[in-house]
Amino acid sequence: MEKPKAPPAHQTQKERRGPFKMDKYMHLQLVLFAAIIALLVPLYHPLDHIQRLINLTPFGSSDRPLKLPKLEKISPKTRFMSYDPLIAHLEDLISYEERQYLLKLSKPLLRKSQVRLNNGTKVDSPNRTSSTAFLPRTDPVVTHILERASEFQGYIPIEQIDMQVTAYQPGQHYRAHYDWFPSPTMKDRNRFSTFFAILDADCTNCGTEFPHIALDIETLDLRWCSRINCTADVVTSLNIPGHAVFWRNLDPWGLPREDVLHAGLPAVNGSKIGLNIWTEITVNPEWYPSPDEILPSAEDLEEGETIVLDDEEESEQEGGEEQGSQQQQQQQRVLESSVS
Repeated sequence: MEKPKAPPAHQTQKERRGPFKMDKYMHLQLVLFAAIIALLVPLYHPLDHIQRLINLTPFGSSDRPLKLPKLEKISPKTRFMSYDPLIAHLEDLISYEERQYLLKLSKPLLRKSQVRLNNGTKVDSPNRTSSTAFLPRTDPVVTHILERASEFQGYIPIEQIDMQVTAYQPGQHYRAHYDWFPSPTMKDRNRFSTFFAILDADCTNCGTEFPHIALDIETLDLRWCSRINCTADVVTSLNIPGHAVFWRNLDPWGLPREDVLHAGLPAVNGSKIGLNIWTEITVNPEWYPSPDEILPSAEDLEEGETIVLDDEEESEQEGGEEQGSQQQQQQQRVLESSVS
């Protein structure tokens, strides 16, 4: 038998051992080591840090930031429905991508709508059964739409404009109301104008109705029938996603107009989600008559009827002390104003 040859003297110890081979025992040791490290990581990293790492991974969380749509310059087509009062129909005010974004943004913010009595008290009311959500002004899509509303009105500062999503489930409604305030004594401001755009809708006969603006079908161009309800006796918009109705709430002197009374008709056989865009201007409270002079008295209202007015988002400037329950009931007979 031949003796094994001795390795050449010039070979290193590593070269003499030959190629590395892992046996099954070494493989098991590595697997156990990796498992131990995985168990020890949470002890050295706070759980919230781990959660943030998870949120950064695809499909790791349902709270991922919304994907921003492309912010395009949009010039809606405008058609005037009435000159006195000024009411216009705007085609394609909100793009499809913007509508989808706003629907997702507002969904977790929606709360049951309330109304505000003339003394400032907030209550639930059968006059308004929808849900609403004011949108954060710092959101880039919200800011982009505010700038569009500003440009349409001659570049009014966007600080004077607010946006609110309002959602109507089947059967919900907003009875005839005003967007202006009867007395701006708290802030010397009032709502100059309103946009109401449709984000999504599949209900029937559930548009925005203007009870004081008669519809003369005999003189009406039938091309309007693709935008308003031509079978109604008064001007009533159709719910077309992306389209909007715009109107002025105040006259040239900054006083409220009674002829812009409007209602969100009940959502029948479906639902509706709209977008309110309100613009406020500074007014002179000394020009305003008392609410009793510009609003119907309790004796003038039919049984069970109330006059509803839109209010605005809660702010630090709002004030007013609550009155006794008996006085609140008396005021509610005459005036309700919504907490938008």
